[in-house]
Amino acid sequence: MARFSPLLMMMALLGLAGCQANAVQPSAEPAAAVASQPAAAAELAQRVNDANAERFESVEQRIVLMQEKLIELNQRIERLSVQGGQQLAGLQRLQQLQTQQVQRQMEQNSGPSTLDQLTELVFRLEQMSAESSQQSVSASATTDQAPYQLVSVYSSKGWILLKLDRLSGTTWKADGADWLEIQEVGVLPASEYQVVMQPNPNDIKGFVAARIDRNNGISWWLKDNQWEPF
Repeated sequence: MARFSPLLMMMALLGLAGCQANAVQPSAEPAAAVASQPAAAAELAQRVNDANAERFESVEQRIVLMQEKLIELNQRIERLSVQGGQQLAGLQRLQQLQTQQVQRQMEQNSGPSTLDQLTELVFRLEQMSAESSQQSVSASATTDQAPYQLVSVYSSKGWILLKLDRLSGTTWKADGADWLEIQEVGVLPASEYQVVMQPNPNDIKGFVAARIDRNNGISWWLKDNQWEPF
């Protein structure tokens, strides 16, 4: 049987003891990992809270900015509403003034026109011519002896005076201390003429005048300083 030396026996015992110590002693690394898990979770939660706080603060700032913009917009709307009301009132006033002006013009134009007045004058001339023809022979003879006739009317420009040669139809208008001859379109034949006048504020002259040939009924109206066939 083989014999073991004391040195070999001691080395074997030491090796066996080391193996047992390695097998029984617990490892320190798992314990350290377990201890570090709550600290990591707390740090993560703190980061999440900080990020949420920053987001909430950003959202709150945006809300405040929107409120300020809404307040400014409401103020602008109020100013525009006031300005719009003033403009509307001005437009309504302008429309009223225009309506009143149109009404005044219609009232001014509602009177007889120049053509209507001339027509009335010609009608009066025809009536006067018919009445003259019905007068007595003696009265007509006495009247026919006077070749000239004066016709006057009071207008917006004062008294207007015309002088008529009843036999030739030549007519003059008083111009201060002189007589201004009224122009003719053509040559008038010898006949018997008559002139009537009427004030007219719508005419530039301030009056209207018409002339008639009592023998043939031809008539004229006075335009500026010339007789125009009517």
